[in-house]
Amino acid sequence: MIRWIPWALFAVLASPVGAIDFPDDVSDRPETALLLAVNQSVIQKAIEPDTDQDWFAFLAQPYVTYTVTVQSVSAWDMGVTVSALLDGLPVMTTNSAFTPPTARFTWSHTGPPLTVQIGMRSLFSFTTGTYSLAVSATETDLDGDNLPDAWEMARFGTITNTPGGDPDGDGMTTWNEYGSGTHPAQSSSVLRVSAIGPEAGQVSWNAAPYARYRIQQSTSILHAAWTDTGRSTNTTSGAATLQFIDPGAAAITSLYYRLVVPDPLEP
Repeated sequence: MIRWIPWALFAVLASPVGAIDFPDDVSDRPETALLLAVNQSVIQKAIEPDTDQDWFAFLAQPYVTYTVTVQSVSAWDMGVTVSALLDGLPVMTTNSAFTPPTARFTWSHTGPPLTVQIGMRSLFSFTTGTYSLAVSATETDLDGDNLPDAWEMARFGTITNTPGGDPDGDGMTTWNEYGSGTHPAQSSSVLRVSAIGPEAGQVSWNAAPYARYRIQQSTSILHAAWTDTGRSTNTTSGAATLQFIDPGAAAITSLYYRLVVPDPLEP
């Protein structure tokens, strides 16, 4: 279940400026948003009046608290739209407005990694000016194993398990369970093909909440060249059994299938 920490917006005195002709320096469409680096330097951009929008995006990992900070340089009112996407579909969208110079919002979520899009616009359609934007993340990893301590504590009650271990004996390492969204302490929670129907080319598997998958096939399991043959997404907040039917399976003598968890930023 995805849990969102409410926005914390802080508004102070406005700083109006005269109109200046700024270039349109960021994409006006969310699907071509400028990718932001988390915990990197602050970027400064311009906003035009009327229909100009600036769209940004970053990858939000589970069990990490993110803070987006917008600082006015010369713009004096802004509107903000934030959407969290899974497989290109919004699972959370919120809108807000603020009077600069500073606004912040924070949240955290459980479940799979999500693509977060941030849209900046002129609130009253006549703002012109510049602003800065930064994304920071707070994540504790005291043992330095690249597994968030909060994720480990929620599943083990301790942070002593290693990424290469397999405490539930299901054949997947703790690191792979973290990446696939399965539970590292429950042997029944594992990413694997659970059934194949050879006549129809049916592939079934247990899917993690809000997880998406690529189904790949090959005619050989040794030194195989795997090719994508389909995609599927669990759009629910609970585990589910997904099924894929390969329309070209009947024409091939033998086929092997595997599941791949794609990068969340893949289209």
